[in-house]
This record gives sequence, structure tokens and C-alpha cells, in this order.
Amino acid sequence: MNLSVYKLFYYKKVVSKEETAFFMLLIINNKLIEYLDILHKAIQN
Repeated sequence: MNLSVYKLFYYKKVVSKEETAFFMLLIINNKLIEYLDILHKAIQN
């Protein structure tokens, strides 16, 4: 997922501020899950 895609949508007024914030949270959450997954694999090895 690319942040610039959502910025593009935001600037083009396709999505509202609330939706943009929601997408941002999803991206941050997704990155956090990826990080925790990597951490979990590192602990297992």
C-alpha cells in the first residue's frame, strides 16, 4: 500500500478527511502487523 495513492485521492477530493484518516490508520496498522510478524519470526529462529 502506498501513502501517495491516498494523498492523491485526498487532493482530488475523492475521499473525505475522515476516510483519509481511516486509510492512514489502516496503513499504520498493517505496517505494525508486518513488523510484529517479522519480530515473531525472529524470536522463533
